[in-house]
Amino acid sequence: MCIRFSPDDRAIAAAYFDGTVVINDTQTLTPKLEWNVGTLKGGHRQPVTSLAFRPVGRSTLLVTCSSGLVARYDYRTGEQLSAVNEVDNELYCCDYRHDGSLFVTAGRDAHVRIYDDATGHLSQTFSCAAALASTPPAERIYSVKFIRSSPNLVIAAGWSGVATIFDIRTAVPVGTSDAESSLLAHTKAANNAGRIELVGPYLTGDALDVHDHHVFAASHRIETPRLTLWDLQRPEEAPLELPWPTSTPFLPECARFSENGEFLAVAGTDGQQVKAAAFVVERRTMKPVVDAKFDHAICSCHFAANEPLVAFADAEGVIHVYENRLAGNQHRRPIVA
Repeated sequence: MCIRFSPDDRAIAAAYFDGTVVINDTQTLTPKLEWNVGTLKGGHRQPVTSLAFRPVGRSTLLVTCSSGLVARYDYRTGEQLSAVNEVDNELYCCDYRHDGSLFVTAGRDAHVRIYDDATGHLSQTFSCAAALASTPPAERIYSVKFIRSSPNLVIAAGWSGVATIFDIRTAVPVGTSDAESSLLAHTKAANNAGRIELVGPYLTGDALDVHDHHVFAASHRIETPRLTLWDLQRPEEAPLELPWPTSTPFLPECARFSENGEFLAVAGTDGQQVKAAAFVVERRTMKPVVDAKFDHAICSCHFAANEPLVAFADAEGVIHVYENRLAGNQHRRPIVA
């Protein structure tokens, strides 16, 4: 369901449909630690839907489940540090602020919730749902991120076809004023409701990411545009629609920037949830450095922070790790799978 490299790249955490979390050694992909966090419902463990490592400080792994569970663990020991349950909600995504002081969750009910990492307690809640939404399921959020270069801003997107940006100091969508030190301090992009909305992304997975002042989304569409890049410093300009870089069409399920922002990874399925594909491209040239096909749906992808590695996770529980370099063969074979 989800994979993440640890901040030091020594481990890859993998989350599974049966509620299991496994910490794998990066070099060998052999398990180092395993535990189950899924709550029972109807006699079955509920899936773990997202993971996030605390970027600095304590060795903390944030885990969310479709049952609404939000839990933190010491990923070196498996010890549970805190746990809360978002009642009557299904969680699909989470993220840490770059300084580790806050984390965020989102899911079915279209609410973005900010938690204090020191206590594990909920500190703020605000909604991405339209004021007069007639179809609440269409407001589900599948990707939520802190904007590292402006740490008081959070961006969230899902089925609604828009990505909404919030300033957590006000707990309301960012408007055209009072966004001190944020990238959007003087933007003209807010509509009459006072919301900053990037129109276009339609997500069914964690397929939105932010690097510096750029937002990248890979929409779950066959028709174009599927790959879109926004510049938050130029909100008045139309987003950049990126060309599809390979000959293999698929429906994106996940997308990421590399740590330095130079590469983009996208993966998904052919719509039948049987065959799948993925690519990594150099952002500047859209030149593929990984162009791969798989026998099973790809659910998640992630770049290592300091090593030229990118990982893809398939629905059968296999982690595929590729070398992510421009030199040499453009279509890299996996170094470990």
